[in-house]
Amino acid sequence: RERGAILTNKYNLQNKIVLFSIGRLVKRKGFDKVINALPKILKNTPNLAYVIAGTGPDEEYLKKIIETVGTGHCPVPTNNVSTDNVIFLGKISDEKKWAWLDLCDMFIMPARQIKIAAIACVPPLARSGITRKAAFRFKQLVLPRIKHPQPATGEDFEGFGIVYLEANLCGKPVIAGNSGGVSDAVQNGVNGLSVNPESADDIANAVIKLSRDKKLRKKLGERGKERAVREFNWEKQARIIYDLINSPPTNPSQPRPSPSPVARPRHRLWRGPAIACGETPPSPVARPRKMRWQNAVAKCGGRMRWRKAVAKSGASKKQ
Repeated sequence: RERGAILTNKYNLQNKIVLFSIGRLVKRKGFDKVINALPKILKNTPNLAYVIAGTGPDEEYLKKIIETVGTGHCPVPTNNVSTDNVIFLGKISDEKKWAWLDLCDMFIMPARQIKIAAIACVPPLARSGITRKAAFRFKQLVLPRIKHPQPATGEDFEGFGIVYLEANLCGKPVIAGNSGGVSDAVQNGVNGLSVNPESADDIANAVIKLSRDKKLRKKLGERGKERAVREFNWEKQARIIYDLINSPPTNPSQPRPSPSPVARPRHRLWRGPAIACGETPPSPVARPRKMRWQNAVAKCGGRMRWRKAVAKSGASKKQ
């Protein structure tokens, strides 16, 4: 609470309703839609302040939207202090994140589904786990040989949204977009409100509804905290995964097939613990070639034998 009082004084948030968002500044998070909804929100709730924490490629885009809708201006980057309606915090620590979640009156992230266009033959480096060297070789050697790369469309969406549960743990109601896997974290009317993430009016109505009704904010926040502690604790989630892995097959007459020998790690194929576990041994076709160290030893042994033979033949010639 002491840190919350410090933040309140620093950002001039006395007697204001604080709407808080945190996340990567990308279009999928829906922060631009919240800013577009601010004129209607401020008309009904003039004492509202919107605080955004995080960095990302859309930071300048969001600041331009603020200038367009005329809800305020961005704070000076050196001190991040502003008396206007929108405050950009930039990157913050976990300690400050929890301080802001405890200070705010409600949390909002109307995440939406966005269609993305990409070249089907080029895997994204950040998501595929490949190294930069491999990506460079792919770009230089493979891609030029593809005459007509086909563009592919995909969708970028919020898979779950654990930040909603973090806000609920602090007893705060959340406003979320009804897209992707957000429905697993946010239940409309239970721990928050679900809105159409593409509609600025729908977002504005939800914010105005919670801003005017303090009892509703407290009710949703308490329910959300109780649900987060009860449903999403480590013990229960581990039990769900354990039961899922060890559940019997749906059809008892058809036992669950064992994984393909080719898909197993290499050492499982030639050392043989799979046979000890009661599984069928891998076929000879699936057996990998000798390990690198075995090849190295074989080569080394061959060279030694060749050197001994040469030395022996040279000694016999001298004699």
